[in-house]
Amino acid sequence: MPAAAAEPVATGSETATPLVATPMELRSLQGLRAAAAVLVVLAHGRDQFPSCAALIPNSFGLGGVDIFFVISGFVMTYTTGLRAYRPGEFLHRRLQRIVPLYWTMTLFTAALLLAAPRLMRDSKFAWSDLFTSLAFWPHWNTGKPDSISPMLKLGWTLNYEMFFYVLFALGIAMPPLKRTALLALAFGGILALSTFGHFTGPPIGFWAEPIVFEFVLGCLIGSLDLKGLLARVPRWAAVAGLLIGIVVFVGCADLPVHRLFARGLGGALIVAGAVAMERSGAFAFRWRVPLFLGDASYSIYLGHLFPVIGFRVLWDKLHLPIATPLQAAVFMGLCVGV
Repeated sequence: MPAAAAEPVATGSETATPLVATPMELRSLQGLRAAAAVLVVLAHGRDQFPSCAALIPNSFGLGGVDIFFVISGFVMTYTTGLRAYRPGEFLHRRLQRIVPLYWTMTLFTAALLLAAPRLMRDSKFAWSDLFTSLAFWPHWNTGKPDSISPMLKLGWTLNYEMFFYVLFALGIAMPPLKRTALLALAFGGILALSTFGHFTGPPIGFWAEPIVFEFVLGCLIGSLDLKGLLARVPRWAAVAGLLIGIVVFVGCADLPVHRLFARGLGGALIVAGAVAMERSGAFAFRWRVPLFLGDASYSIYLGHLFPVIGFRVLWDKLHLPIATPLQAAVFMGLCVGV
């Protein structure tokens, strides 16, 4: 999510009722969360200097968010397929996981904007921005009036996540495939309302972005997995799906098409292929570092921009060279490493 604090699939409430007997730990998803987090850090490190942008010619790094969204749809479907949740219980658990860190980072950003506004290139403090940001409500950003984004700009993904969670909770008692179809219809209806009603501003214009269908793709993959269909995929087909997904994800990143059709579909193939490979026993994912980074992916996502910007400011103040590919690689390596 970002992978926004995705629910560990091995947990459930004390009163929840088991629904299906399915292996609960999917380590491949943890590895993908780690990869998605690193991709986002690379993307924002790339944006700091022109030489960094030249070092990585396309913007596939931003697709880490698309992978997070697909994983989010998968995990919500998978988790609620293993144990029954009431709508209020489901939303409460999501808020418990998302709100503390997000509010902390948002308040820290507000403090920085008040104390050292020059550190931010296109951000300004406004009380209205702060309150709507804390409420996950899409709004025009005061510092960048043409952008619908919260005070902590990385939080735009959480505005989508929370909207998805609310709609998911409304249909939580439905069978997975029917709920997935209902979500697709709901998102399609909002898109039609925005298109034909000319609602381009927040919140309708924000929620109507096709990127929301990446949650639906994840829900669909999760529904198929709960039925045991991914475990029946031949190993060669799972590997082929994963490789095709990577090619689409990387190769289509800068094509003039919506990210849903480039990074979203590519990310969905990557997630489906990785889960199918694990289900079929094609590999046993035991690398500790990716698993650790997968657990920390939400923290990495929300917090990484502060050290990245700090490195850029320090680099400028020390007048360090940043013109050659090697110098750009050192800068970006520091951003990712720290």
